[in-house]
Amino acid sequence: MALIYTYLGIIDRSLDNVEESKRSFERSIKLYLKANGLNHLGLADSYYNLGLIHFELHELPTAEDCFIRALEIYSKQLGPSHKLIANVSRYLAGVLEEAGQANEAAHLDKEYGNVASKTLILSLLQLTNGVHTSHNYWTMILSFGDAKYLRLP
Repeated sequence: MALIYTYLGIIDRSLDNVEESKRSFERSIKLYLKANGLNHLGLADSYYNLGLIHFELHELPTAEDCFIRALEIYSKQLGPSHKLIANVSRYLAGVLEEAGQANEAAHLDKEYGNVASKTLILSLLQLTNGVHTSHNYWTMILSFGDAKYLRLP
């Protein structure tokens, strides 16, 4: 059921239904926590996607929390050198930079690579339509009009 809400969140985001997408990811998180505990990759994906939406809405503290939670799960499940960890870290650094926490952003930059500025992050959000999943380590790209691309499990 959690995965269904993840898909609904992705579809709603692709249709620019940001609030409904946010609600779907929140439901997905609740269901993953209830069924699978704190370390499921699907839970990390939902936190990551929810973080992207909060960042896009300029809800920086909530975006930061979501990215940190996703980063913790990805680190435990995938190891410190996985590309998803670097990707989430860049988004988290962008949030910190935007929130005026340049030292923290620089630390993430040093640890994981280049710090993504808000402009770069928003460009990526527009390119990917702000969604990501890593279920089962494979992705399928779908196009939904206006060249909106989604990464789905």
